[in-house]
Amino acid sequence: MSLYLAPAGEADADRFAAIEQAAIPPDATSDVLFPGPFTDDGMSRGDQLRQHLRTDPDCHWVKVVDRNLEAQGGKGEEAIVAFSVWYFWETQSKPLPPAEWGPGTNAEACELYFGGLDKRWQDDFGSKPHASHQRRGAGSIMMDWGVKQADDRGLTSYVQASPEGRRLYEKFGFREVDTHVVDLTKWGGPARDATPIMIRAVGAAHA
Repeated sequence: MSLYLAPAGEADADRFAAIEQAAIPPDATSDVLFPGPFTDDGMSRGDQLRQHLRTDPDCHWVKVVDRNLEAQGGKGEEAIVAFSVWYFWETQSKPLPPAEWGPGTNAEACELYFGGLDKRWQDDFGSKPHASHQRRGAGSIMMDWGVKQADDRGLTSYVQASPEGRRLYEKFGFREVDTHVVDLTKWGGPARDATPIMIRAVGAAHA
């Protein structure tokens, strides 16, 4: 297989930011949250990611690298095709850092959407030991790594999934327990944007 998993660090943050930007789906919800234009004012997304990784020992990054792209002799960062962010809280989780909505974003809508998801996570699991996965275009190779890490630590896993990613999480033993719904009609978006809330028990079987 041409893809392999590797640990990731601060040097990968700018590539991660580019992958994150490319993964934004061209739909009505994204049009509301990220209307643009995007400028270089303020702290870059790469710098935000670096700062978070540097200051949170419970935050872990992994990346998927394409050997074929590496062999073509291009820049090493271009061979990174996906990345994943995991938090492993073995005692009690800490609040996530305050979000910074930069140029090109709809700050009020982002706070309603993402801030609401953060509050939901805090209400559901914020005071309990658990593992949390943040989707960043992660595929099976990274999910396999993450759930094994969670099982080794004896941690229940929690994810706020995209509707498209739900089937992948189900393959790894996650089960939907609720849905978080946001109304974005104030900005011309959908009346019901739904995010599945999914939990995986320690040792849950996966396909």
